Amino acid sequence: MAEKVSRPIQVRISSDGMEAYVRLDRPPEGVSLTASDVFEELERNGINTGINEEAVREMVRSELFHIERRVAVGVPPEDGVDGYYIYHYERELNNKPIILDDGSVDYWNCNSIALVEKDDVIAEYVPALPGKNGVNVRGVPVPCKRGKEQLPLKGRGFSRSEDGKEYRADITGKIEEAGGRIVISNVYEIRGDVDLSVGCIDFSGDVLIHGAVRDGISIKATGSITVDGIVEGAYLECAGDIILKSGLLGNSKAEIYTRGNLIAKFIEFARVEAEGTIQAETFMESEVISNSSIILDGTRSKIIGGYTSAVESIEANIIGNSVGVQTLIKVGVDQEIRLHMEEIRKRISETESNLRRVEQGIQIIEKQEQTQLATFDDLKTKKMQLLRVKIRDTSNISSDRMELEHLELLEKKAKNARIVVKDTIYSGTRIMVCDYVSEIKSDDVRITYMPNHDDGCIRAFRT
Repeated sequence: MAEKVSRPIQVRISSDGMEAYVRLDRPPEGVSLTASDVFEELERNGINTGINEEAVREMVRSELFHIERRVAVGVPPEDGVDGYYIYHYERELNNKPIILDDGSVDYWNCNSIALVEKDDVIAEYVPALPGKNGVNVRGVPVPCKRGKEQLPLKGRGFSRSEDGKEYRADITGKIEEAGGRIVISNVYEIRGDVDLSVGCIDFSGDVLIHGAVRDGISIKATGSITVDGIVEGAYLECAGDIILKSGLLGNSKAEIYTRGNLIAKFIEFARVEAEGTIQAETFMESEVISNSSIILDGTRSKIIGGYTSAVESIEANIIGNSVGVQTLIKVGVDQEIRLHMEEIRKRISETESNLRRVEQGIQIIEKQEQTQLATFDDLKTKKMQLLRVKIRDTSNISSDRMELEHLELLEKKAKNARIVVKDTIYSGTRIMVCDYVSEIKSDDVRITYMPNHDDGCIRAFRT
């Protein structure tokens, strides 16, 4: 029997233990090498899983010397899949107008609310898959990543099935996500015009009107207001967004106020104020005020007449017109607001000083109560008077600080105030940028106006 070499077989295991490789060295003359020798060497190295026996035999049979070959592969783990939800309602609302090919703007796709009907399936839960452990070439288990189950949906206005896989709406209304919760709330929905026969609306929630809003109507809402038809000489007020898909024809009687954003096809002969952004295609002889930005969309966008004011920016294709109608455009905050801020700061300081004196007086009375240096009734009366003053002053300080924070935020927003004219600004237009005023003497095109605080004027440059 031929003598065997001591180590004609080299075994290597990959760093992750999932693969084993063999290299055969050419044995000396007269020395034999068999597949059994390779299997024995693999066993000595602890390799017992995923061995490709045919690959080993082929190496020996074909005398593949000095070449490393993979001869064993472990079973990789199959990671689990986390549980997930499939939602059946509109989670990303589109509140951006679409500019059409002809340059006009489509406002009909703008939505501030998503609606569901009672018993609609709003979400389905797909449970996690656990996964399957693997094993390396030495037979050692390789753990898989386990799929994680998701927590049940939280909120109100919907119910969960017994198996936890289906969620259905309990009511017809608005569905929204806030603070990790899903909330379905009532919506005041009117499928027609709102006129005097319907009456005024004051609703805790969202208002959705599929018709027009006629003269003399008042609509107030704690949520949003969406109107499909024309709004005439009405009063609208809400805490959320306002979307007027057909526009506002105010007849010099309409007033609108929102703490959110406002989107309208057009605004004519009306007064509009929003804490957020205002978007439209046309302003005509209106007073439009935003504590954020005003954006007029589309190639036909224009501001003609009236007063338009925004803290951050105003953008439009055309401002004014060829007959020189008086148009006033303002951005930023001016000296009047800064003086008001100083007045508030002074008032807060004076009130805080008075409050400290009141608190000292209360402390003195409390000591007198302990030592009985005065009658109990007299002390009680004086103490109550001071406590009332303390409550009043504390409330006034809180109110003043809130107003001051609001004005400071506006001042910060106005840091880069600008008026952007994408096409033409006509002579007769008056612009105000922060503290600086300028009369447009001749028509100009594609120009941006910003404050130049160093020189105390308005800086204009081409865009």
